[in-house]
Amino acid sequence: RLRTFLSDCDSWKKPNPFNPALFVDGGVGIAAEGEGMQYQTEDGSLVCAVDGHFAHYPHVLERFADRGIDIRRCGPAEALLHYYVHEGLEGLKLLRGSYVFAIWHAGERKLLLGRDPSGTKRICYSEVPGGLAFASDLAALARLPMVDRAIGTDGLLQYFTFGYVCPPHTIYEGVKLLAPGEYLALDSGRVRTDRFFSPLPEKWKFHELNGTPEEEVVSKLDELVVDATICRTPEEETIAAYLSGGLDTGLLAAVLSRHTTKRVVAFTLGSNDPACDEVPEARKVVDELKIADHHCHYIQRDEFLDTLTRIPDLYGQPIADSSVIPNFVISRMVADQFDRVIAGDGPDGLYGNWDLRPWFYYYRVMPRLLRTPFATLVHWADRGLGLGLSTPS
Repeated sequence: RLRTFLSDCDSWKKPNPFNPALFVDGGVGIAAEGEGMQYQTEDGSLVCAVDGHFAHYPHVLERFADRGIDIRRCGPAEALLHYYVHEGLEGLKLLRGSYVFAIWHAGERKLLLGRDPSGTKRICYSEVPGGLAFASDLAALARLPMVDRAIGTDGLLQYFTFGYVCPPHTIYEGVKLLAPGEYLALDSGRVRTDRFFSPLPEKWKFHELNGTPEEEVVSKLDELVVDATICRTPEEETIAAYLSGGLDTGLLAAVLSRHTTKRVVAFTLGSNDPACDEVPEARKVVDELKIADHHCHYIQRDEFLDTLTRIPDLYGQPIADSSVIPNFVISRMVADQFDRVIAGDGPDGLYGNWDLRPWFYYYRVMPRLLRTPFATLVHWADRGLGLGLSTPS
């Protein structure tokens, strides 16, 4: 199918009568899967393809309404193109969600690729003879016959060092990966990359919070978490949510239960090993939030082994994060009933919801001059002796 698509890129002309989600014009081919994931202007000068979904700030909706554009009625690709045309690259900062995109300037023969600021979606590319190949699926891109699939030394070193490969590298020498909040521009055969979003702007100084009451900071954080969760909540009246014993999924479930009228269906993956079983902690959250529909599934040995064989095709490159196995199993369970699910990842460590919480207390009360030596000692004990102090409970 890939070889047929590539050969058709030179023979078909826009618009493509065979597949409305496929744009082909003079050696250029862009394909997107899903309703509303591809859009081109009436004159064909701009083409946009998107993989993902996003939400809109209320003030941005008003800004487009003043221009006579109801952005809420646009598909993802059309909406993103409006952001780009009217706001430029700076406008992409206003998008909230998980997405990657490609914008083709037909008249100028320029290409723009981009990845969402949180890096939830990914887009990889390869400079090939006579052009550029890109995809939101690394495994699909690597199957192209012109892509260099030799194992890259940088990617291999990062894998053995960190357990995964960091952008811009991939496990393949000839394939690169855009970093979160990064874009690629292809113009006159030259490729350049830059950021359209940075989580920590240079002018932002942490000392600006000095003297701010803790209650005020916590209240602002709560407001941001609630807003970020609700704006990404599916429109359906019944929504699925992952729920473990951690702070990340519990926080999301609390926001959904207390700040929306939607019916929440919680899913938890359990283990026959009590030390790894998240069901007891998840049930505490369910009881506290009064979630009526809670599904628990205990992973079995055959599921574990079956998932191991699927992971390479799913990620397209090596990854040594064991959490991908339970995530895959529970995702497959949720997929039997729902197309989308609310999930969280990261706040466990960010908010200190690990076994290190007692250490954080001592860290806060001790004199500042002793904090660095104390933190160094704890880190050495954790990493050097393998005490597991930073392992989630």
